[in-house]
Amino acid sequence: KTYQHLAMATVKAEKWDELLAAMHNNIAQSRKEEGNILFTFLQPEDGSRTVLWVERFKNRAAFESHTKAPYLPEKLWAAAKDGDMTVLELNEVAEVPAVEPDNSDEVYSPRNIVVQFDVKPENREAFIDAVAALTPEARKAEGNVRFNIFEQVADKNKFVLVESWDTVALHEKHLAQEYSKKFDAAVSGFFVSNPAQTRVLAKDISK
Repeated sequence: KTYQHLAMATVKAEKWDELLAAMHNNIAQSRKEEGNILFTFLQPEDGSRTVLWVERFKNRAAFESHTKAPYLPEKLWAAAKDGDMTVLELNEVAEVPAVEPDNSDEVYSPRNIVVQFDVKPENREAFIDAVAALTPEARKAEGNVRFNIFEQVADKNKFVLVESWDTVALHEKHLAQEYSKKFDAAVSGFFVSNPAQTRVLAKDISK
């Protein structure tokens, strides 16, 4: 099965330019690896330096091989991060397999969304059903690049949604559609905490 994770960290202001250059090199090289599916680096639209990145590999062995690559800026990260780095290992959800565009390495979407869902255990299956109904509609919507739901390895009741859109306007148009409203209604009351508090709107700064 595929391996993927969402990572998040805040970068010190004085290290931002140096780290960004190192990450651009890391991403360019990593995308050439045979086992890489996706490597995208995101910055919140508000300009804050709490960056997020999503890495996907064909399997864990491909990821383990990647961790030995000489271009990973691990020492720089140790000096550049302002606080702890969070890494959430993720699994695909069997009922809603992840789909990436054929040219995912060439797509730099101006609107990306990452949302974490902490679902009450008794609502888990109903939540997956609701996402499974929403996903085909979202993926065929004008301007959609990706719409993928993942389950956290550490807690099967916690999920991460990763979306990318061609424009902000097309994302907002998607939110106004009846299928989006139906999803919101279907999952009302399903969560331990409000997912809106984890929602990040971001731009792609992978290059």
